[in-house]
Amino acid sequence: MNKNNFKIKLSFIKGLNEIVTKEIKDKTTFKVLEDGSGFMYVNFNQDFGKLLTLRSVGSVSLVLSGPLYNPAYLSKHKSIL
Repeated sequence: MNKNNFKIKLSFIKGLNEIVTKEIKDKTTFKVLEDGSGFMYVNFNQDFGKLLTLRSVGSVSLVLSGPLYNPAYLSKHKSIL
């Protein structure tokens, strides 16, 4: 089954994880899927306007993860980027 999973990646300054998490819970309806040092993945939602209210986030990216476009495939086929 070919199912694509869209996620939204939020990038921010390392050390602001608690602030960004609190800001997401208070100002948006997004749910945190994965939390790392300097980045966070939230669920895909059609309401992108709420991301503009996040003041502690530096950049926002839409990420597609699926069976074909995985990190190993992308490292071998860099021309598709």
